[in-house]
Amino acid sequence: MGGLYYSSFVELINPELPLNPGVTANQAKLQGTTNINPGNPLVNSADFYVPTIAPGTMGVPACTVSSAGAQLCDNAETIFGNTARNLFRGPFQKRLDLSVIKTTRIGERFTLRFQADAFNLTNTPSFDVPNNDLSLYSVKSGVPAIKSIASQTTFGVIQDTIGSPRFMQMSLSLLF
Repeated sequence: MGGLYYSSFVELINPELPLNPGVTANQAKLQGTTNINPGNPLVNSADFYVPTIAPGTMGVPACTVSSAGAQLCDNAETIFGNTARNLFRGPFQKRLDLSVIKTTRIGERFTLRFQADAFNLTNTPSFDVPNNDLSLYSVKSGVPAIKSIASQTTFGVIQDTIGSPRFMQMSLSLLF
């Protein structure tokens, strides 16, 4: 996440959320990498948190009081968590492509070539990685604030497939 390191324009930040203290990657997983149910999340969003920085620490300005008496605080600064990279694996992808070619000579001058290609022969779906794009910031009247992870209903859910369905093609060529 690291909002403190990127800029004050909070819409630029795409967070990388750390796990809650004491939670392991295996505990956060709800599904493995095979036999995926794309309608269910792959990870438990409650096992992650937003690492915010308290005002007045680590270079974040302390709270001030406006001339109207309102307290002004920068509560939207974040820092990197301590979770390692690449803890989670997306669903495995598999695909079987097959080509069959038969070449037949017709006399000395001509050759007939037949080719059949099948792509994704078993018609196995390949799922994309789960959604990890969060909009945790909301800006109301110019003051940024952090929304909860729980409000993100698609976090950890697979929303797309990749690749193609089964395709077959045939060709017949006369070479001379």
